[in-house]
Amino acid sequence: MWADLLALGNGVHREPVFSDALAVARETMSRARTNIETLIVRLDEIGYRFETARDTPPAVVQQMVQVQRAMAQQLEAQYPVLLADFSRGNRFEEFVSAFDKRLAPTSTLDERSVYSRAQEWSRNCISGLENYLLGPLPVSLRAWYECVEHVSFIGSHPVLNPVKQEQSAVQITTPASQMVLPDPLAIMGLPDEVDYESWETAGGYPIAVDEFFKANINRDHRYYIDFRDSRADTIFRDWRNDYFVAYLRRVFKWGGFPGLERHQNPPLKLIAEPTDGLVAI
Repeated sequence: MWADLLALGNGVHREPVFSDALAVARETMSRARTNIETLIVRLDEIGYRFETARDTPPAVVQQMVQVQRAMAQQLEAQYPVLLADFSRGNRFEEFVSAFDKRLAPTSTLDERSVYSRAQEWSRNCISGLENYLLGPLPVSLRAWYECVEHVSFIGSHPVLNPVKQEQSAVQITTPASQMVLPDPLAIMGLPDEVDYESWETAGGYPIAVDEFFKANINRDHRYYIDFRDSRADTIFRDWRNDYFVAYLRRVFKWGGFPGLERHQNPPLKLIAEPTDGLVAI
């Protein structure tokens, strides 16, 4: 199905094709979201330690909450109309509650630093970006951000993702193919207010930190994607350079850690547990 949509090129955005293409993409990403939620629960059950906001020292988080609430009070006093407009979308409360949740025990699935379904305001970011681009996003990316705000499987497990190296001056002298970095799933959300011109680079738009960054190796690189590619799907520029849908398929095949496909002896038995019964996309 996706191969057929790609064959249409930019014509995929013309009716009567576009409505069907978007329906296919939305179903694909709805299934992807289901798989992500399933994997988070199952990985948690087998002892995977997701890197969450709770890893931030409580005193630091509490200070951040206090600062945000103080700012709200100041805004309310100085700009009551502006704050009322801001509050109508519940965006401030969502923002503050994200900090509050760090202070209370919660399930990993509820950790906003790990995963968040798309909210109404986050879907509006799609329109803002398309207005800047003067054209449509790839259909796959549009559907993805309609379903998922962001996700991060960054963390540690003795087998799936050994404890990340300390952030010291690690010399990268071994090819990535031999380092066998697990490269856990991590896709950034769209910013709602940003200077898009400065965000765009020659390589495209940064959509995720790369495999080295995820492993705390001192190399601040990103994976990029071309939001200006108006076909059905576009290349996710990691070490494989697959189309985005193909990348997600690899993610689910490898239990959230697509880098393990380069392992000479991957932990297939352990991976089989969280991936059992995931829906095809």
